[in-house]
Amino acid sequence: MILDELTQRGSDREAVRQLVELASKWDAFHLAQDEYKARAVVQKAREMAGILAETDARERAAQEQAAQERAAKQRQERGAMLRQQSALLLSQFDGACVGGEPHQRGYFLQDLLNRTFDVHGIAVTRSFQRNSGGEQIDGAFEMDGWHYIVECRWRAKLANIRAG
Repeated sequence: MILDELTQRGSDREAVRQLVELASKWDAFHLAQDEYKARAVVQKAREMAGILAETDARERAAQEQAAQERAAKQRQERGAMLRQQSALLLSQFDGACVGGEPHQRGYFLQDLLNRTFDVHGIAVTRSFQRNSGGEQIDGAFEMDGWHYIVECRWRAKLANIRAG
């Protein structure tokens, strides 16, 4: 009756496992009415405990395999999304190269870089001003313990790195 009630509740599996474990460890054969039957029951319980252990091992292996497959699928989906987003950002950059006012293209480049950082999961600090508005920082980010400041400019010619 107890096992039937546990089965209805869906918690019979653990109870049966514990009963099998207890029976497999029993060694007080001298207390049994029929020592040979008691030894047979214990032997059967030990066999069942081994089967249950093998079943558990197979289930764990299947769960680990499923987890690895899910992780591989997520990596694959992430890679596909990354390629798609990168292609979109590149096409937007190519479109901005064709024309437009240079000052607006600079702001567009700033936004494009921020979205690129977002796509790659790099936390970025958006544009801000410091020194009472005297200096604008186009962005900043941290990677591997290093802090970087981003300056966005769109120029027709390469900038002189010595120019301030």
